[in-house]
Amino acid sequence: MTMNKLPMDVDDEGKWSRASVRIFGETLQPEEIEAKLGLKATRTHLKGQPRSRRYKGVWPHSLWLLEIPTSDDP
Repeated sequence: MTMNKLPMDVDDEGKWSRASVRIFGETLQPEEIEAKLGLKATRTHLKGQPRSRRYKGVWPHSLWLLEIPTSDDP
């Protein structure tokens, strides 16, 4: 699995942190997750939707992703 390059919170000692909540599922409906949690996802996709040109094919599952801001995020 390849990790996406996301902005990270790096301290003076070179340590970094990043947090996210990811919910995957075959029949997952992202709008239902948003309604139940009252949170807007950072990113979503549905099973069968085309992937980016970088990753050919279609998504094998649906996703609801929330990236958690770190202390230095605006």
